[in-house]
Amino acid sequence: MLDSHGHGVERGRPGMPFRPPPPLIRARRSETPVVRLAGELNATTVPKLQQCLESLQGCVVVDLSGVTFVDLCGLEALAAARRRLRAHDGDLWLRAPQDGVRRALHITGLDGVVISG
Repeated sequence: MLDSHGHGVERGRPGMPFRPPPPLIRARRSETPVVRLAGELNATTVPKLQQCLESLQGCVVVDLSGVTFVDLCGLEALAAARRRLRAHDGDLWLRAPQDGVRRALHITGLDGVVISG
């Protein structure tokens, strides 16, 4: 769909207002990259997260404190990134998920990779 200026416009879930993809901010604390996410982690926003995570090696922390919703696509992206990193002697750790996101992580078994701090 195009807006009045000819730019592509994406839609959110039916009945929900569109929210732009979550911003990705990479920061380093010592040698561990930290990826901070905000907003929804869903089929629309996952490609940007995948691109970011694919560029990282070793141990990576994903800060979920700003994530308000995660769907199956988001959960699979996190699990796939963890599998890839572990296959190359790294790992993926999740930090500070909100309650709803924590419940989704628990259902899928990813709550075991949540760290405090």
